[in-house]
Amino acid sequence: MSEEEPKKKKEEKLNPPTELFADMVCTGGGCVADCELCGRVHFDDCNSGYDWEDGELEGLRDKAEKDPAKYIRHTDTGVASGWIGGRQVVWGCQCNKLSQLIARDLTALAKMKVEQAERLVEETRYLGDPDLAERVKAAHDVLKRKTRIFDFE
Repeated sequence: MSEEEPKKKKEEKLNPPTELFADMVCTGGGCVADCELCGRVHFDDCNSGYDWEDGELEGLRDKAEKDPAKYIRHTDTGVASGWIGGRQVVWGCQCNKLSQLIARDLTALAKMKVEQAERLVEETRYLGDPDLAERVKAAHDVLKRKTRIFDFE
């Protein structure tokens, strides 16, 4: 097994972002949007109220027939999109890179919090209050256990 295979398997297991997160990120929608995380083009093929340029929708349909992995037809909903880090993202894109970005940031945050708790444990030992040190250590252990899903060790 190559070094990339375990990493890929871990990435594939990520859950999609929640609807609450989508409401915060996806600030708009429209007839077409590029997922700038993967390069896929999403287009709305179910709503007729858009002002398409002549041949634009037909061109997207043709491209979707030829390259369905890159051109994604939305036949039951519109295209919800938003911006993260200056890049346009499409809600529900098959690339799942939005989940990867969230997981990366959460991993960094979890690592920082565990490191802060470890420093606090050390600081309470210097105070000479064994009860306080024990309570802080117990809180640290809970934090560490709850953040086990993050692979930062």
